[in-house]
Amino acid sequence: MDLTEERLPRVSWKLLALGLVAALVVTIAIVGGPWLPAPDTESASAPLPPVVPGLHGRHPLDVREVGALLIGELGCAACHPQLEAWNPRTKAAPSLEEVGGRVSPEFLRSFLADPGAAQAGTTMPQVLSGVSPEKREGIADALSQFLISRSSTLFRRGPIDEDDIGVGGELFHKVGCVACHAPREVAMLGSVVPVSLVGAVALAHLPEKYSLASLSQFLHQPLSVRSSGRMPAMGLSSAEARSIASYLLGTKSTGAANAPVNRSLIEAGRGYFQEFNCAACHPLEGAKALPLVGVQDRLDPMRGCLSQEPEGAPDFSLSDDQRAAIRKALLAGVAVRSADEQIAATLTAFNCIGCHVRDDYGGVRAEIDLYFKTSEPSLGDHARIPPPLTEAGAKLNPEWFHRVMFDAASVRPYMHTRMPQFGEANLASLASLLESADPAVPFEMAELKGDEARDAREAGRLLLGADTLGCINCHTFNGKKSPAFSGIDLITSVERLRPAWFSRFLIDPQAFRPGIIMPQGWPGGLATRSDVLEGDSQAQIDGIWLFLEQGRTARDPQGIRSEPSILTVSDTTRTYRGRSRIAGFRGIAVGFPNGMSYAFNAHTGSLSGIWQGGFVRVRWDGQGAGDFDPASRAIALAQDVGLCRLANDEAPWPLRPQMDEENPVNPDPLYPRNLGYHFGGYFFDEASVPTFMYRVGGVAIEDTSAAEPSGDSSSLARSIRFSSPAVDTLYLRVLTGKIKEISALQFRTDALQLTIPPTTTLLRRLPGAGEDRELILKIEIPQGDSTMMIRYEVL
Repeated sequence: MDLTEERLPRVSWKLLALGLVAALVVTIAIVGGPWLPAPDTESASAPLPPVVPGLHGRHPLDVREVGALLIGELGCAACHPQLEAWNPRTKAAPSLEEVGGRVSPEFLRSFLADPGAAQAGTTMPQVLSGVSPEKREGIADALSQFLISRSSTLFRRGPIDEDDIGVGGELFHKVGCVACHAPREVAMLGSVVPVSLVGAVALAHLPEKYSLASLSQFLHQPLSVRSSGRMPAMGLSSAEARSIASYLLGTKSTGAANAPVNRSLIEAGRGYFQEFNCAACHPLEGAKALPLVGVQDRLDPMRGCLSQEPEGAPDFSLSDDQRAAIRKALLAGVAVRSADEQIAATLTAFNCIGCHVRDDYGGVRAEIDLYFKTSEPSLGDHARIPPPLTEAGAKLNPEWFHRVMFDAASVRPYMHTRMPQFGEANLASLASLLESADPAVPFEMAELKGDEARDAREAGRLLLGADTLGCINCHTFNGKKSPAFSGIDLITSVERLRPAWFSRFLIDPQAFRPGIIMPQGWPGGLATRSDVLEGDSQAQIDGIWLFLEQGRTARDPQGIRSEPSILTVSDTTRTYRGRSRIAGFRGIAVGFPNGMSYAFNAHTGSLSGIWQGGFVRVRWDGQGAGDFDPASRAIALAQDVGLCRLANDEAPWPLRPQMDEENPVNPDPLYPRNLGYHFGGYFFDEASVPTFMYRVGGVAIEDTSAAEPSGDSSSLARSIRFSSPAVDTLYLRVLTGKIKEISALQFRTDALQLTIPPTTTLLRRLPGAGEDRELILKIEIPQGDSTMMIRYEVL
């Protein structure tokens, strides 16, 4: 079977799904050709070939390109550096730092002795292929003891809450895990049908490998262990990660702590780590990779790892077709690849094509289609299936693409599947590749000024209204829900889209999104409303664009549900997003029923204001200050980055760039991203209190502020939870101004008093600010999870 013909028509799977319902107990599998190993049973007698999920979908790669991709996914350049030229996106091996606290000693030992038997489809080769089975067990035992001895914590299992298992199962099948991992079950007419998805990454070994704590930590921050991003972050809160971990482990992963380290084997393990050159793939402090003598000079595609039965070389358990593809890539030599070819290889390597279509490849496989769901089913499949990447370079503004890829920005809250975060280090070049492959169509918008511009904007507002083109009948506008559905917020269009693509899409939406539930306002390019701007189609579309360019200050189109200018809080916590002088252009206001409110600057991760009394005053059509302000007098706090690393205790705090009329250009557009800060969104608890998620380097943070449970209307309790893969030190700037030290744990200004936990405090004068000082907390963060509490009291 030809390697490029490994798909069946989609309609056949729809028929199969009907048969599944009728039979109630059917194993769903796709017959996909020679690349496809068996389902996630991990019980086959012979090791399965390494699994690369993207190669089992509708990928566009020919045999040579598949071979080049495998060279990168198998880490061949670790021993053959010249092979980086075949695939620059080499997949790095997992970090072994602290592995003894993450992985059970039994699994670690069995995996080192026989990777393919311990974990089906692993890309980890058998490096002990030239060693007898008897000696292999001893080497694996010593290696595992060496790795365990380097860990600061011991592996410990713990109890699993049955309730978490149910919640985790729902999340696992909802947020997108099934794109790379087989669905574990599917409810069909009240029954549970087992599902097999060929080409899925195996999970059956997890109960033997992880504890609840270690798997939760990994799911929360996978890039800290697997930096190459093939296992991406899914924007999970710590509670969500724990629930999914509970579901994947079930009741199997419980028991006592592991036995103490066998000290007599540590030195032997250290020697084996060096002898088998483990550091070539797994850098470890104090371990050096051996010089690669001879293997760099000449590659024989019939010997070594590529031989039918490797002896003395790593054995990847390659299938015949995988072996043939790698040989073809090597014999063809390094190819000069176009931007389109590089994009295709990248989207396949990271399995972006498991959710997204680009041109004629990729897309959700029929076997898992039913797991992609939405809270707005009336909007059709486009509300549940991730958008196509066809012409993505011509469609999206680069800054927005960057925010989606690396800052978890999203405009589809109704879509249950989440956008994975693969890591900027892995996909930083994708935006430029898309721009190169999909050049923006030349587009000139008429330059309008004065009355002409005002009239065009008003025409755009009129066209969006309910009684004209009716766009707001299906779209949210400026955070306000439409009378019917809740599609993408129209106010985000200018921030996200290029004007040429926007114009072409409005004229013929079906050409870009076949089947989209969106009426045509300009069929064939002709305006349906000849009474607006004299029926000039392009002038009308330009007017809509100019109107939306006003951003959050744009007036509501006719028919949108208007909010009062002053928003109030009833008996439930209320959250409002928008631009604000007290919280910046990514401001979030949170109000509590007891009258306490605060503002959070999501751009810098800082609690930027606190007030009592009224919640917020919203300015729907104002010009200048932004779209919300505190409705009562607020205590303004610093809006610079709230949490960061400093070189030492004397290092100055990194302040946000300042702009004015004379200096309108941002001198540091990457602030605070260049300080390691990345905002990751937020979630709500049962009381509607939001928790903000962000990262500083490798440390994941969940930041929750809530009114005191006692009902004290003058206090706010802030809980900051840290999740770190290693011991770390961060600095938190909590207060500026004329600060008085009341005690080691209490500080105050004229308006606010802070109570802090025991920690190192830095109370320093602000340069050039007279008597003003800044209070900085030096936080020593342990490995794993930790929490600190800060109490703010309005005086």
